[in-house]
Amino acid sequence: MPIYPEAASNALFRPSDIRVNIVLTKVLPAAQRGDLAIALAQLQALRERFPGADISVLSRCPDDDAHWFEHADSVASELFPQADEPFYRRLLRFMHILFGWGGDAVLDEGRKIIESANVLVFCGGGSPGGYGFGNLLLNAWCPMRLARRSGVPIVFTGLGIVRPRGFLHNRLLSRVLNDANAVAVRDPLSFDQVQTMNPGARIGLTADWAWLLPAADRQTALSLLAGEGLPANGKLRVGVNLRSRHASGPDGKRAGAADSAGRALLDCLSALVERLDADVVVFSMNGPPASDDLAYARELLSAIDPKYKGRFHLLEGEHHPSKIKAMVAMMDLFIGTRLHPSLFAVSTGVPTVTVHDQGKVRGFMQQVGLEDWHLPASGLEPEKLEQLVLDLHARGEDISAQLKSLIPEMEKAAKINLEWVSAVLTEHGGERSF
Repeated sequence: MPIYPEAASNALFRPSDIRVNIVLTKVLPAAQRGDLAIALAQLQALRERFPGADISVLSRCPDDDAHWFEHADSVASELFPQADEPFYRRLLRFMHILFGWGGDAVLDEGRKIIESANVLVFCGGGSPGGYGFGNLLLNAWCPMRLARRSGVPIVFTGLGIVRPRGFLHNRLLSRVLNDANAVAVRDPLSFDQVQTMNPGARIGLTADWAWLLPAADRQTALSLLAGEGLPANGKLRVGVNLRSRHASGPDGKRAGAADSAGRALLDCLSALVERLDADVVVFSMNGPPASDDLAYARELLSAIDPKYKGRFHLLEGEHHPSKIKAMVAMMDLFIGTRLHPSLFAVSTGVPTVTVHDQGKVRGFMQQVGLEDWHLPASGLEPEKLEQLVLDLHARGEDISAQLKSLIPEMEKAAKINLEWVSAVLTEHGGERSF
């Protein structure tokens, strides 16, 4: 399957100095470091591609997250922010979007930003309805409806897909994707799924935006690890992130497989400390309100055998994604239970095993030629994971070289997301008058 979408033609692309208003929406809270990595990389890439553009970010937590988005001209609230507000206000806002009731008294800055845009770009990441029908309706369909009313084209780029839950969810997701002017997905499994759901849509296969996130320098990474208590003893370093049991699964339910997988991971890691004389470095990616990887890791590590406690190092700082990526790059092996720490490892040449039930992780591993190094979290057997990691270690140098040779190709594929935006802008006249 080709990485680059045939639907995108270089003949359509406008010059990089195009002066337009770009609105980036569906930006998840910065406490979710993987989603923050996507948004930061996407924002910086758009700024480099369109240096004269006015770029606005619509965030669910604009007050908390604005300081992250230094490349944006403005950071404002999405139509349905995460902040608590009376139910009637949300209902009035939704009825205005549906029927046009209420005017400026109901929708303010977010609506005006969308209506004045040249293109509405949905931030790459999981499915627009990955957290259920309500999320899909409020945070994808509603802004799309406003954009359509104003003649603003819509692009999904670097999108990952999880299977919709139920008939209505499936129908609405299909409608959202069909209403977009272009949909570029980040892995082969998502590409196949979107093509099956939307055979008439304009779909391309690219790569995750986070491939373009620069890592902090090596010295910074070493200093951060030392500051977190990791000794410079020359021992093998096995990195792992422990996905909170409270994270939503592919069926929208919480807990479940993550509990048993966490215990199996702990047994496997203890065995690896013994077999490989390794230090284990535990990374946390998600914080409240979505989930709390750090609290879960503390709970899980409290159960390890006392003789191994000095060999497990839990990183507790709230680090920028580029610094997390740089620290992951210092590992000899990595075990990923979330997509983006796994991507950080692979994109820096670290041999990686993934443990996850969602297709987005298996699709990513397939894309980078590591599908044999992926295991489902449900029913995870410590012995099987241990053997897989030992095999990975035995082939580590070859796999690392394979990954490093792949990096330029994947970065180029991620940049094709920009060309979808450029092509849609060109087709809709670039600059608009208001």
